[in-house]
This record gives sequence, structure tokens and C-alpha cells, in this order.
Amino acid sequence: MKMNEMTQRLLRIIPILFVCCGGCAEMVAIGSISDRESSGTVNDVTIQASTDGKNWKKLGTTDGGGEYWILKSEIPANSQLRLTKRGYHPLKLSDQEFLASRSHLMAPTGTASADPFDDQSKTATIDPFEESEPPATAR
Repeated sequence: MKMNEMTQRLLRIIPILFVCCGGCAEMVAIGSISDRESSGTVNDVTIQASTDGKNWKKLGTTDGGGEYWILKSEIPANSQLRLTKRGYHPLKLSDQEFLASRSHLMAPTGTASADPFDDQSKTATIDPFEESEPPATAR
């Protein structure tokens, strides 16, 4: 194959690559989850969506590097997203907030709150995965 033919084939392939790669970025929500205290990545974070706040659909989890890759078509419009992992306060975001940012911070449950504007002295540490016994009823 002559150099001229190879150049022509390469010039035909390059526009296709730009179209495919550019289109993928518009169809996928890509980002990462980090620990608010240590700035380290947080793996195995479950990402869920709900339109009513009751029925949650799992969209995916973060990988070993704290990164996620979710098709935007899987995220319901006007929904709320919840990011959860044992040992961390759950993080709730609107679908627009989630899609607008590629980096999210989760606060460990050992800290007072996921909200830096909360009055730290009044906030109790609650692990949403911790099972508690129901209160005893008087007979």
C-alpha cells in the first residue's frame, strides 16, 4: 500500500472517531466520588435514582478508583439521586446537580455532618446501614 493511500484512509477514519467520541461524552455521566476528610477516592458507592423518594433504582457503583460511568438515559428526569456507602453519610442530589458536577464529596460518619453549614454541636452521627432495634412499647 502506498503512503498516499494510507493517508487517505487515515483521513477518512479521523472524522468518524471525532463524531463517535464526542457523542459518547454527551450520552454518559462520568465522574468521581471522594472522601471529604481525606480527599481520597471512595469505591463501591451505590448510586440510585428515585422520582418519588420511595422507590429507588440502582444506576451503578463506583469502581476501585472511585469513578462512575452511567448512561444519562438511565437517569429519570426530575429525579433525586442518592449516593450511599457504609461508613459515610448518604448524599442526595437532584438529577441536575448530579449531571452538572463530575466530582462529589462524601463525609465519613465519624464526622458531624455531610453539610458544612450545619451546627456541628447539634448533629448526631447516624449510620443509615446500622440496624437498630425498635423502641420497646409499654404494655
